[in-house]
Amino acid sequence: DARAVGELLSEVAEAEITGPRRDRRFTRARHLTAYLCLEYLQLSQKETAAVIGRQEHGSVVHARKKIEELLAEDLFWRRQVQDLAEAIFSA
Repeated sequence: DARAVGELLSEVAEAEITGPRRDRRFTRARHLTAYLCLEYLQLSQKETAAVIGRQEHGSVVHARKKIEELLAEDLFWRRQVQDLAEAIFSA
C-alpha cells in the first residue's frame, strides 16, 4: 500500500509516489512500493509499473535492484521494511 510506505518514509503522499518527481525521498518510496508489490503481492513487473505510475517494467527492475542493495547494506532499514511488510500484509 503506497500510503503505508509513505508513512514510513517521512509522510510521502501516494500522489508523490506515483508522480514524476525524482527527489531521493520520492524515488525511495517509489522503489519500496515496487519491491513490496513484487515480493509480497506477487504482481507482475507490468502490473507493478502501473501501481507506481510508470509505463515501463524497466523501472520496476531497477527499483527491485536498488531496494535489494539497500536491504543488504542497512540492517536498520531492513528491519523497518520487514515491520512495514508485516503491518501491511498480515491480516
